[in-house]
Amino acid sequence: MTSPHSLIEQIFNAASLGSDVAARQFEAQANFPGSSNGPADAYRHVYRAAYLSMNSPEAYAKLLLDTREALGGATNSEMDHYNNAIGLQIGQYLKSHGTIDDLDKVITKLIKESLGDGNIDHWSPLNDGILVNPNKNTITLEHGLTVNSIAIMPRAQWEGDNPVTRSTDNQATSGRSPESEGILPSAETQTNNIIIR
Repeated sequence: MTSPHSLIEQIFNAASLGSDVAARQFEAQANFPGSSNGPADAYRHVYRAAYLSMNSPEAYAKLLLDTREALGGATNSEMDHYNNAIGLQIGQYLKSHGTIDDLDKVITKLIKESLGDGNIDHWSPLNDGILVNPNKNTITLEHGLTVNSIAIMPRAQWEGDNPVTRSTDNQATSGRSPESEGILPSAETQTNNIIIR
């Protein structure tokens, strides 16, 4: 039986995203609008849950994520739990069918395919006002894994549409920056032209 001290130690070890992983997460998340309540927020939750699930027992990852949501005071916890569940599923699958290097590609594909044509006005509401794309109920990712599409809040509730705006010399110019998050930017930031209507 695992001692409480050992369990706490394992949870904190699993929770500490290494700086290289956190930088990857931040840079990939910067490619999507809505750093709060939108696609970038969904990316962050799916990524964190998948990473934790790949690197610790699923029960510990779920406990940590659920505790974080309970203590975090988020107004969109239903959305966060929904996207965390997708991340846990991806992490468990990639644990035996992929590597940590697959996370960015797999989750970026999930977000892009969930968004479809970008017209979220006709997405279906679920619990607590979260929205899902009715035309993309499930998405098949690399390695054959099929998961639910992401959940987001209505467009009017998004904050941080451009998490990182870059000048031509790749310096953060407005919005959230890796520096403000305690993460240094990589030299190769790319922006996907995702149009949300």
